Amino acid sequence: MADLIEFLRTRLEEDRAAAAVPPQVAGRLLRDAEAKQRLLTVHVPDAVSVHGRQCAECRVPEPGWEYGVPSPFPCRTLRILAAAYADHPDYQPDWTPTA
Repeated sequence: MADLIEFLRTRLEEDRAAAAVPPQVAGRLLRDAEAKQRLLTVHVPDAVSVHGRQCAECRVPEPGWEYGVPSPFPCRTLRILAAAYADHPDYQPDWTPTA
């Protein structure tokens, strides 16, 4: 599987470059790209376990939960972000988020 994080980083850079619109719209587009970029810094692959590659962020159980179910990598969060680019030729169908 190609690297979903690299795919998303490239698309976000393209989005930033395309922000040549009125300042109020450009500002929102740039803030949106920055917020998504920040998600990419925390949703990274962790060490391989018996469950396979896991998302370092999603494998952490929520407060109050005794056990957490590991989230496979790429996690649902990254798959949802990538779905916005499903019409891009480099998008891979196996990145499609599950329900």
